[in-house]
Amino acid sequence: DLMSSKAAISPKQLGAFSEREQAYLLENQYSYYTAQRDIVPAFVFKHHLVRLEFEIHAGVMLGDTKNLTIHGLEVESKCNASFTVASKSSEEMGLVFKEKTKIMPLTEDGGAPLNDGYIVNVRPSPATPEQIFKLGGCLLVAPSMEYDAYIIMSERTSDGTLSISRGRTPITISYPSGGHFQGGNQYKVKLVIYSANNVSASVEMQPWHHGGDINMDMENDK
Repeated sequence: DLMSSKAAISPKQLGAFSEREQAYLLENQYSYYTAQRDIVPAFVFKHHLVRLEFEIHAGVMLGDTKNLTIHGLEVESKCNASFTVASKSSEEMGLVFKEKTKIMPLTEDGGAPLNDGYIVNVRPSPATPEQIFKLGGCLLVAPSMEYDAYIIMSERTSDGTLSISRGRTPITISYPSGGHFQGGNQYKVKLVIYSANNVSASVEMQPWHHGGDINMDMENDK
């Protein structure tokens, strides 16, 4: 991931002071004046990449009992950027991506190649229990309006005959209502699989859970 932060006095730090003192504190942030009042820099980090997670759903094909093995999933993302880490204006800090793109494979948590054991059993009727599972770990990609993705699957018919071997099916991952994928947000991509060459995608935003605080003593933590 890529993150940046600019120190700012938090409302919690200001809360112990009068309105007049608060004005002085904001005017003289991280100076001798604030140091005398035991105010130390507080950094709130901003994520600049988009986090994608993938959830697989078995589709319904009436009377069909084929099964599919997922071998891989790839997403095309911009991969080169300028990273501004210091500026008078916090709005100028962050990433500006260039046009170069790269195919990024989904891996397991920890970076191992995607497990070859993800099996999807197409449902012969709506009454068949729905099969849902999380695919692999996650991908961190550049913000975008949409992503070109590819899922690699083999398909077997109901009698076990291999009908498609490692087919590479294109998928367009688009944000609903014409929005775009924003850095610092996490999205669940729901893939409904009907066959090796028939996959639909939908997206919903998920909370990116708080990762905790880090307290540093610049004198002792060296």
